[in-house]
Amino acid sequence: MLFHEKEEMMKKIRLFLPLVLLLSCAERDPALVNGLMIDAARLLERQDYYYRLVDFMADWKMNTLLLHFSDDHGLSVAIPGYEKLARRQAFTPDDILRFTAYASERGIDIIPELEVFGHTRYITDHPDYAHLFLGDRSGTVSFNAIDPLNPESIALMTDMIAKTAKLFPSNFLHIGCDEVNLAPLGINDRENKAQIWTDYVNILIAAVHKSGKIPMIWSDHLRKDELIAQNLRKDVVVVEWNYVPDYRPGNLNDLNEMGYYSIIMAPSISCYLTRVLPVRPALRNVDALAASVRDETAAGMINTLWLPMRYLQDAMWYGIAYSAWLIDKGRPMDLQAFHRHFVRKLFGLRPDRDLAYYLQRWPDLHLDYRIWTAFAQGRTDIAEDPRYREQVRSVYKLSSELSADPPAARPRRNAEILQSMYLATDVMQVFSEGLLILGGENFLPQEISEWRRRLAIVSDAVDADWDRGRYADDPAKLAAKFANQTSSHLLILLKIMADAADKQFPYAQIPAENFAERPREE
Repeated sequence: MLFHEKEEMMKKIRLFLPLVLLLSCAERDPALVNGLMIDAARLLERQDYYYRLVDFMADWKMNTLLLHFSDDHGLSVAIPGYEKLARRQAFTPDDILRFTAYASERGIDIIPELEVFGHTRYITDHPDYAHLFLGDRSGTVSFNAIDPLNPESIALMTDMIAKTAKLFPSNFLHIGCDEVNLAPLGINDRENKAQIWTDYVNILIAAVHKSGKIPMIWSDHLRKDELIAQNLRKDVVVVEWNYVPDYRPGNLNDLNEMGYYSIIMAPSISCYLTRVLPVRPALRNVDALAASVRDETAAGMINTLWLPMRYLQDAMWYGIAYSAWLIDKGRPMDLQAFHRHFVRKLFGLRPDRDLAYYLQRWPDLHLDYRIWTAFAQGRTDIAEDPRYREQVRSVYKLSSELSADPPAARPRRNAEILQSMYLATDVMQVFSEGLLILGGENFLPQEISEWRRRLAIVSDAVDADWDRGRYADDPAKLAAKFANQTSSHLLILLKIMADAADKQFPYAQIPAENFAERPREE
């Protein structure tokens, strides 16, 4: 290696050392980031839920909570000076002060994520900033951007960064920068487009450093465009996200070789590929990305939970615990050992055969995301599609088995979590059965009647579950803000299924006694 190359390498190492120290702020050894991201932008949940989440994370030895509070759907923190952009129930500065202090006392660092480039309709949908929008302003949501060539964008985002930095005591500030669409600029030259991208983001990276924070960004544009990766400032933490079950991180040294020395892995137990509960493909995705933490090519992992409308809150604790335990143990998942620990720690029970079997099979209640999407778009014959027929039948068979004979466990604590897991099973049962019935499978009239009765009961239970942990008057409960995301709204999907049943099987043809309300305690 030539002298000047060695000198340049030493400069990069000196730059990286502060990141290592900050990433090693946890009291435990080894000091890895063991974290979770919550999507408070797409759906703001009740504050008491977030406090319970912090308690749960601390109990499972997690140390980082990434608060994704800004996106196309809205702004969930009332940033001083920008209160007009925030939703009605948004965190106030005093709320943030209390919440971050509470988390800090429990060893949890709350990192704010302010979207500064793409995913910025929380800004550009407001009349005062509409002229900064790049994208398709229709009833659907698609990749978009705030105009990087308009000086107002830079001034606005620089100010929002500074004010966000003052609200949160964390040493880090995540600025997003994923899924940016600059096509509306009409620039076909790849080098020019990459230069525009990096010039804008570099200015905002500098703004984060000026505020006394270390910037974090998502990895996708670095992965997709080598010119961006080469020209972007290297004094950032790269958050590597990829949600496919068989993800292979390959050699993360390619990022190291370009000067990116601090990498956090980001799998997902709730993304566009999954619904309702932490399903097997999502857990495999967690396993795959955790491998890079074990071999020390990544400084930790932040599991992501996107679009809370997709899942039942308490059913997700299983996936959160799975992720936390995997990183804390620092070895490949031993599922039987994890389940024993999960049952003892969470429910205060000794593991038994029935509960062990339930936990072993429960994550297999997975339907391909295209099934949910097609159904949301009005297709009722999905179960007859040869690509999905056996999967729907398999989920119906398994969910029917698990629903019919759940474990007789009586938790000493956290019984509501086990009940939520049971409810998730019931959801998958009535939904998969509904797909078969609406698709023309041969069911007897009394079987259809019983299914419709259970569908109503399960829908009511999901509705009640929403009200316990979310705001009952949130518009997202009844309608998707963007039409092309209807398939991500579990409660709405159940309503669509009930409406399809009403149309295909009118109530007048079914004896009224089959729709008697089940006693409330069930």
